[in-house]
Amino acid sequence: MRWFSGRALLMLAATVLGSAISTVAQRNLDVCRVATDTWSISGGYGTGIYEVGKFPVDDIEEGARKSFRYETDKQIFIVDVEIEYGDYDDVEKGKPSRIMLSLLARRAEDEKEKSVLPVESWTTYRHKWGTVSVSTHVTKGDIAQHFDLMCSDGISKFGVKRGEPKWLKKAKEKREN
Repeated sequence: MRWFSGRALLMLAATVLGSAISTVAQRNLDVCRVATDTWSISGGYGTGIYEVGKFPVDDIEEGARKSFRYETDKQIFIVDVEIEYGDYDDVEKGKPSRIMLSLLARRAEDEKEKSVLPVESWTTYRHKWGTVSVSTHVTKGDIAQHFDLMCSDGISKFGVKRGEPKWLKKAKEKREN
């Protein structure tokens, strides 16, 4: 009987700890960024990596949907990104278990073309989940424009540094006024 009580207590402690870790992961703000670089296919050389945009995902239920415009010397690109947290029953409880990324990059002149499809990726979402990314190329002639969407928990060693959640910004604004 005593062994059962100790085992039950251990299982209860593990459940509470797991729940606490999961809650901490959800409270932290995820940060995403879009980066680009250009490659010459025949020459095998390219440019450095440039940040097109960086944004926090501060709404678990709504996720984030952003659109960026990137201009090079001769071309204009439209980059649409979307971040969603899957497993909707878990999202309603404030504890999603999956993060999904979608990236659609195209030349502005191809905006109405139906054959351009987004690339998508997802990973398990939990405490210190790290970083996930998805990338695509837009090619015209010898030039390939590479776009990368990377999202991070802001905790991991090489992750994107996190920003401030909306609720914290609002609290600061109230104090200042």
